[in-house]
Amino acid sequence: FFLTGVLSLLDVILQLPAPALLAALDLPEDVKAALLQRIGPYAGLLQLAEATERAGAADIGDLCTQLGIEPHMLSAAHTEALIWARGQDQDESEEAAFLTQAPVSAVQQVHPVPEQSGAPAVPASEEANPSPTPALAAGADAQLQAAQNGNPQAQCAMGARYATGDQVEQNLVKSLAWYTQAAQQGNAKAQWNVAVLHEQGLGGAQLDALVAIRWYQQAADQGFAAAQASLGLRYATGQGVDKDLDRALALLQQAALQGDKEAQYNLAVLHEQGTAGAQDLEQAKTWFAKAAEQGLPAAQERLGFMCANGLGLEQPDLIEAYKWFFIASQANHEAAKANLAHCQTLLDADQLAQAQSRAKLWLQNQQDLGQQVQAV
Repeated sequence: FFLTGVLSLLDVILQLPAPALLAALDLPEDVKAALLQRIGPYAGLLQLAEATERAGAADIGDLCTQLGIEPHMLSAAHTEALIWARGQDQDESEEAAFLTQAPVSAVQQVHPVPEQSGAPAVPASEEANPSPTPALAAGADAQLQAAQNGNPQAQCAMGARYATGDQVEQNLVKSLAWYTQAAQQGNAKAQWNVAVLHEQGLGGAQLDALVAIRWYQQAADQGFAAAQASLGLRYATGQGVDKDLDRALALLQQAALQGDKEAQYNLAVLHEQGTAGAQDLEQAKTWFAKAAEQGLPAAQERLGFMCANGLGLEQPDLIEAYKWFFIASQANHEAAKANLAHCQTLLDADQLAQAQSRAKLWLQNQQDLGQQVQAV
């Protein structure tokens, strides 16, 4: 079967007639019959494979029926083949990967700390009392005064200003200094940002995973969702700490219940893999769905995959699968693009129209919601 598939496009690749090429090769007769005449024991599967590559192919359903193959089986096999072709191993095709910590600027409830190349390698202690540029507005100037007077919320806000260049010159060294002062007074947002800066070695912070873990833990102990999510991921992967899946599950659950979408995704992965207890596909689908609704492309693609294969469902739902693949593909998620193309071949015209309508409605609702937030 593998040989038949590999040789099926040989004539296209070499721009030579297939009979002439195959005559020069010592091949089993069944392989030749499938390639040249589309007959014999290998012909049906070859025709099905070719049909999956044709957009809008109408004969896929009939071929599946003839071969005794359920649509979800075909979808799973096609996805596995695409993954194999991209050079990944079998284990990766069967398990969702953990979502690494999102860029800090993507976590809305935390003051953003953008990555900056070439940040001054000056110890934070040298900037213990940073001062802004003269262009500060009255409100920001009052914030500075409050920070200098020791207010932790104001100090955290000044850390965010220097991180993003909001009315001051962007400077991660000064950002770290203000964040550190606030963190030492117990401000959870500042603690989380100090942890990130130490983990990434930015703003003059020493690249130190253990220091980062300590700050993450302090923020997590206060119930700060982003810190719980970050710490939970590290316990799930053994990054900087001893791997502890029970602890990971507890931390991710706490953050997920507060609406942290990265935590929701990683919690879904734990349930899908069953690595922190019994596999629970219904729970996995539930948490993937929550993260997908918040606009996380990785969760949208994974939810589409579960719908396509009937995982956590009574039966496959290709219309809903197409919807999520389409949405994730709009964010340039590569796996979603591949799955979208394949899913389209399994839908008839009415189903495709319904799936596209669902996807476009969801995208429009998100756009409307974004406009409402901006107006507020």
